Amino acid sequence: MLYDLAIKNIKQNYLLHSIHIVITALAVLVYFDFSLMAADHKLIRLYQDVLPADQMLTFFSIVVAVLLIVFSIYWNRLLLKQRYQDIGLLQLMGGKISKIVLSISLEILISELIAFGIGILLGLLFYKLLAMILLKISVFKLNIGFFYATKPLLLTLALIPILQIIIFLNNLITIKRHSLIKLLKKKDSNRYSPVPQNRAYLLGVLVIGLMVAAVVMTQHVFRLTYELSWLLHLPESFSFLLVFLIIVGIWTVGMYGLFRIVWPLIFKLIGQNKRFYFKDTHMFTLAELRSWFIQNYRSLAVMSLLMGVAFSMIGIGTLLSRYGMASVDGYTPYSVLTTSKKRAAVVDQLAKERVSYYELAPMHGTVIPISYHLQTVLGDDYVSVANPGLVLTTTTYNYFAKHHHVKTLKLKNHDAALILPVTSIIHDRQYQETGKRPRVKIGEYADLNFNIVKLSNHFPLGQALSFDMAVVVNPSDYAKLSEGIRETYYGFILPKNLSSKAADQIAALDQVQYYHMTDSYLMKYGKGTSKKNPSIFFHNQVYLRQDQQRDMRTAIGLMMFTGVFVSLVFVIAIGELLMLKRLTVAQELEKDYQTLLKIGVGPKRLKRDIIYTQGFIYLLPLVLGFCQSLMVAGVLGIFVNRPSLHLLYLITGVFTLIYAMLYLLTTAFYIRTIHI
Repeated sequence: MLYDLAIKNIKQNYLLHSIHIVITALAVLVYFDFSLMAADHKLIRLYQDVLPADQMLTFFSIVVAVLLIVFSIYWNRLLLKQRYQDIGLLQLMGGKISKIVLSISLEILISELIAFGIGILLGLLFYKLLAMILLKISVFKLNIGFFYATKPLLLTLALIPILQIIIFLNNLITIKRHSLIKLLKKKDSNRYSPVPQNRAYLLGVLVIGLMVAAVVMTQHVFRLTYELSWLLHLPESFSFLLVFLIIVGIWTVGMYGLFRIVWPLIFKLIGQNKRFYFKDTHMFTLAELRSWFIQNYRSLAVMSLLMGVAFSMIGIGTLLSRYGMASVDGYTPYSVLTTSKKRAAVVDQLAKERVSYYELAPMHGTVIPISYHLQTVLGDDYVSVANPGLVLTTTTYNYFAKHHHVKTLKLKNHDAALILPVTSIIHDRQYQETGKRPRVKIGEYADLNFNIVKLSNHFPLGQALSFDMAVVVNPSDYAKLSEGIRETYYGFILPKNLSSKAADQIAALDQVQYYHMTDSYLMKYGKGTSKKNPSIFFHNQVYLRQDQQRDMRTAIGLMMFTGVFVSLVFVIAIGELLMLKRLTVAQELEKDYQTLLKIGVGPKRLKRDIIYTQGFIYLLPLVLGFCQSLMVAGVLGIFVNRPSLHLLYLITGVFTLIYAMLYLLTTAFYIRTIHI
């Protein structure tokens, strides 16, 4: 009996169940294939020297599973609301609540089994294709075939009982909380009344103010972090988390207010234009839009926030890829860079490969603790931790500056140039406008405290050997140094890339040198170890740009692959939820549309209004989500030289096309539901 009732309900609500099956199957496909990839040792072994690919894939599969659970709960709530009267009638006829809930769970179980079957089948069929895409963007060449593992399948199937338990308990609690009279009562689609206009003006200004405040705070998030840390004596990491949560809270409240107050107020004000209001079916359209935003403001706010999360993941991946490739390509002018100890081995290897090369003059420098105090784009006096940095003379720097067509330096006594090769967080104007001369301190010498007269992000050495920063001083100041590790570097420029075999052989020559840095001195690893928790750092002896490029592209490829597919699930889920809610509205407004047809409103005019209305409803979360991603990108863009968002625009364009297809389907089903 329960099975027959479940099948009957699925047939009667086939469209709602189809929406559930589509998004569940997509989420299962992504979850299952990510789990398979994490279990594919042949695939994971390619990434083991770059990043923990299995952990990353597992993490994102969990994100997809959580999204699936949230979507299923929300879909179940909408389905349950449509069944309140049926549930009430069954109770009135003597049906037990537990059996009623069990019949609903059985109906959802059948739908889930279909979705999971489709998702797992597609996952097995498309695994090779997805793995080939991952290998392609990660710059790997590997013959990959069909792969299957039992554990990923069991983990995927384990989601079914988890979903069933959550939905069963949710339905049981929901039905028990409602009295029989409330269940039998006709559903009221207008749960929330409009805010009075006078109050709406004040609240609308407050909402806009909150959203503007959130935008401004986002642009100054690091300044606020440092100020809060200084004011409350908190660790910077905790202060950043606190500021982040405050911004998210303000933006979320603003988003709720935007849909609950601002948009209904805008439609109310538009309706006060009598000529526009009484033209065609504008009266009906404005009333529908105003009611839509008032009654669904919570859902719309959450959807817009999730759309922002989806696009922000793509934006973050885009900027990280730009950051990573710039750190390798833009700031590593040498094909090979080696210390004096490894120079002979590198030359022998190049000779064996019969590779032509151009060797530059040796560069001498000293590795030593450096701290700097300067004005940054964050707007605060910021003192760095004492990181090891490379100290060069102007003579050494200028030789390489001429070679790379960079301006040479001429420094007075107690003047220095600070170079940070990757980030663009430092700008000359920051300290010029303040009138303060930031300072840099080298080692523990009181007299080696220099004025920074030049800031640059161009570094003539590869960053892996330079510890991401360097200080240039004049020869007389450099001569005062008596501590630190003297190192000589040799640079080689190759006309073309090495073969993979040759690149691996040269990269294998690298042996990491470890050092201890204490509060007062720097020493080689293994000699004079401090008892007070010395920080350990290291530098490479051989740096191969080709190898670094390959590793960076590998890491970026995996991050972009996982981020794009998870974001795709988010976008499609949001589009499907909007479809579900709009079709529910269509069922409620069917009689109103039929009335408009009877009084002489043409079907073409109604269809046109429906297309415009649906378009606005679908477009708004998309635009708000994209704006949120630009806010996040604006913050992270501080740390990237010449940030480019072209990849974000490209992927967003593809997602917009998919989202637009869902809009067109929703519009077609909407028109079909109201029988126009």
